[in-house]
Amino acid sequence: MNITIGTENPVKIQALKEIVQEYDQLSSAQVLFSKVDSGINEQPLTLHHTMLGAQNRAKAAELIQNKVVYFQ
Repeated sequence: MNITIGTENPVKIQALKEIVQEYDQLSSAQVLFSKVDSGINEQPLTLHHTMLGAQNRAKAAELIQNKVVYFQ
């Protein structure tokens, strides 16, 4: 199983890897990452824009999963 995150931020990637290890059914998953556009401003001003940006990144990361880089 692959879990893809739409960021190249090493702190966010490491946090996801640590959380994944806490769940037996996910512990063998590979965490993949790719920089993707959120479609909103770099610093969202509202919760709505924060959530929209996160959803956009998740969808974009899923679409390019075959082109992502493995985190070493």
